[in-house]
Amino acid sequence: MALAARLDADATADGVALRFTVRNGGDEAVELSFGDAQRAEFVARDGDETVWRYGEGRAFAQVLGTETIAPDGTLTVECDWPAPPSGTYEIEAALTAADADCAAETRASV
Repeated sequence: MALAARLDADATADGVALRFTVRNGGDEAVELSFGDAQRAEFVARDGDETVWRYGEGRAFAQVLGTETIAPDGTLTVECDWPAPPSGTYEIEAALTAADADCAAETRASV
């Protein structure tokens, strides 16, 4: 499996817009299996302290699902971090797939 990821964070008037893109650099399609409707988890940290977690307090539809990424294709998951406190944060995004590990990090200042 040749998955590579990128995480972009853009400050907006309402918070931080996050875009997690997973690319299949392999020659064959990759099928990812998910245990619910959540496709990625986003976490913002200030040093060792977790400041925000996208999935915390959210309910996701409890349905099994799959996503297929074609060769040289992408899967993009977007979310917003509303009204973060001012500061500089390390933000990580990771697939929640049961059968693949893929993550990316970026730094954002708000």
